[in-house]
Amino acid sequence: MRVSETISCPLCSREVRERLRLPHTRVYKCRAPDCRLQFAEPQLGDDALADAYRRLYYPPGGTQRPVIENTPHEVISQALRGISERLGPARRGGRLLDYGCGQGELSKIAREHGFLPVGIEQDEEARREIGREGLFPVHPNIEALARQDPQARFDLIVLWNVIEHLRRPWEDLARLRGLLAEGGELVAATPNASGLKAGVLGARWSDYANPTHFYYFTPRSLRAVFAEAGFSPIEEWRLKIVYPHHGRLWRGLHPLLGAARLGGDLFVAGGSGGRRATQTERNRGTGSH
Repeated sequence: MRVSETISCPLCSREVRERLRLPHTRVYKCRAPDCRLQFAEPQLGDDALADAYRRLYYPPGGTQRPVIENTPHEVISQALRGISERLGPARRGGRLLDYGCGQGELSKIAREHGFLPVGIEQDEEARREIGREGLFPVHPNIEALARQDPQARFDLIVLWNVIEHLRRPWEDLARLRGLLAEGGELVAATPNASGLKAGVLGARWSDYANPTHFYYFTPRSLRAVFAEAGFSPIEEWRLKIVYPHHGRLWRGLHPLLGAARLGGDLFVAGGSGGRRATQTERNRGTGSH
């Protein structure tokens, strides 16, 4: 497809090419070999985005089921178990920040695994639902959390199928990095745009079709976003998860797809180590060395 002369990569500012045309937007892909970010342009405006969230995720009053279902309890529980094992004994059962927590399913399961969760969720309807149960505190944004608990630091920050919804995710990650306790980890789970399903379905892939998704990550581009936010070290985690809706054949293929990086989900973790030069700084030659 054609190279865009008017649109550049929002992450590294380099040349992009048009990859797909969708009913609600176009998908572009960065041509830089160390980036390759795929992104929607244009993004939905604020009013259209709020309407899409109400329609797809948070129908008012709880009178309708959301069109897009949440991740099954078993999957989140397996993922948290794997994350906990990777954190090691010193971090297990620590403070967890659930960024973009929705109606709080991950935080509820995190409590079962011994974590002390705090949520951030901008949707008022979702926060209201969490408040009815009163199981953990939830805030509308980072600023509200900081006002309530200025010294808040977390052993684990999780973005579960959230990072693809953020308008400029590297900026969110950079701010969240400051909330990590020493030795803490931030983990982002997101659909894999280089996975087998995405490759086979193309524009029919559900994560392209979802109008609330602004980015479509591969292992390379997600690592680039973490690097831009200043994380170090950065590591792709391959968590062993059995998906309850998969048949026997697909369950047998799943480990092979994971080893070939063709699975449906990505898990990338970043530490709070020393700051590295961002991609923008490296392009300009102004980064620290």
